[in-house]
Amino acid sequence: MQSKWNKGIGKMRMKFATLTKEVPLLGRALDMLQNPLILATAGVLALGSVAIKGVSSAERFDHAFTNIRNLNLDKSKDQLDTFRAKIRDASYEIGANLEKSTNAVYDLQSATGLYGDNAISVYKKVGRYSIATGADINEAMNSTTKAMKAFNLGVNDIDTLLESNAKTVQTGITTFDQLARVQTEYAGAAASASQGIDQA
Repeated sequence: MQSKWNKGIGKMRMKFATLTKEVPLLGRALDMLQNPLILATAGVLALGSVAIKGVSSAERFDHAFTNIRNLNLDKSKDQLDTFRAKIRDASYEIGANLEKSTNAVYDLQSATGLYGDNAISVYKKVGRYSIATGADINEAMNSTTKAMKAFNLGVNDIDTLLESNAKTVQTGITTFDQLARVQTEYAGAAASASQGIDQA
């Protein structure tokens, strides 16, 4: 394998012969690429960089999950670890940012009290909706929780709410992000005026 690598570097050196004469550092760099110790060092550095990014991502997820942990002091460690794994899996399933997803689930639980499978179900619906529409997941979750509270919606009513939002945006008057912000501000007022989801 090393000989194939060296042959490839040799061919590259021949193709760039005039360039390596003009730029001496390029010739030196090509020489270094033939040294197995240099290649091993580069590999270790690359793995170290990936490991650092992975640890940093895990720390941000743990920090975001701390809020959920504090909301659920009555739950056992095993229950919280299971819920944490469900949030992680749901986030990967829909292709959302893990830290933002954890914050969205926290917002959902703190506003509605939903926990476990019900919270994950609502999160997945709102998460898919936000990805499909380009809306910020935290704004979409915030408007959803406000609508759930204002209109007394349950887990099974979320699809209807999101369909209503899509119909509103199809009129061309507003965007999904703008609608999420407006719903957050006016859902309570609309509900107190006896308006339903479709009228508000």
